[in-house]
Amino acid sequence: MKMTGNTILITGGGSGIGRELALRFNALGNTVIIAGRRKEALERTIAGREGMHAMVGNVEDPEAIAAFAKRVVAEHPALNVLINNAGIMRREDLTRTRDLRDAEETIVTNLFGPIRLSNALIEHLAARQNAVIVNVSSGLAFVPLSGTPTYNATKAAIHSYTVSLREQLRGKVEVIELAPPAVRTELTPASRRAATICRSMRLSTRRWRCSAASRRRRRSWWSAWASCAGRSGTAGLIKRSRCSTLTERRRSGRSITQDHAVAAHVETRQ
Repeated sequence: MKMTGNTILITGGGSGIGRELALRFNALGNTVIIAGRRKEALERTIAGREGMHAMVGNVEDPEAIAAFAKRVVAEHPALNVLINNAGIMRREDLTRTRDLRDAEETIVTNLFGPIRLSNALIEHLAARQNAVIVNVSSGLAFVPLSGTPTYNATKAAIHSYTVSLREQLRGKVEVIELAPPAVRTELTPASRRAATICRSMRLSTRRWRCSAASRRRRRSWWSAWASCAGRSGTAGLIKRSRCSTLTERRRSGRSITQDHAVAAHVETRQ
């Protein structure tokens, strides 16, 4: 993906990760359109900045998404990058019968939203040069947090969907999966959430020590998450491997999470 000269649409751009992506891309010389349901938050983000635009939209409504896509293309025909960032996270108690409204809304927003918006814009993007679709998943797609089961599942689904999307659009549209580490947002302080996730991950890593097959899975997992402690930087989050570090830790018997607080990002409702 080229980092400047794009026209970028970011859903959930009024707060959290979406807001910071919007500001950074704009600073790099891109035209940025941020979308969300809260007009006030969108306007605060673009205030005083050239090349930034706000559009109110609702990713939960299929008809609204189709109309929104047409409006975006009409007002910004140079659009060539879509970042599907909007999402919600709800805690759920699976030990008792409950109202499934939270689970249903999470699936609609986190999974159907990106699928529907990508579908509505795909023909336009395929006709543009340097076209890119970025889907924001989560570390919880790979190491779930028990208290947010539907959120975890939607992010795992987005990961899988992105793999298929990338293969089908090969040579036409570049497809990127963004899986941020723990991020402090308006929803939950990252330090508290990271501690909970890391405790869960320590239990998981203990289970993974039993066989050669588990070691292969752990290598793949470690490649994806080695940079969360800051050694590799965000750009290396998925690509860089720490096999030598893993080997050293395996010999010493130390947990791979002992020195690296690896966690998944928490998204705010946009």
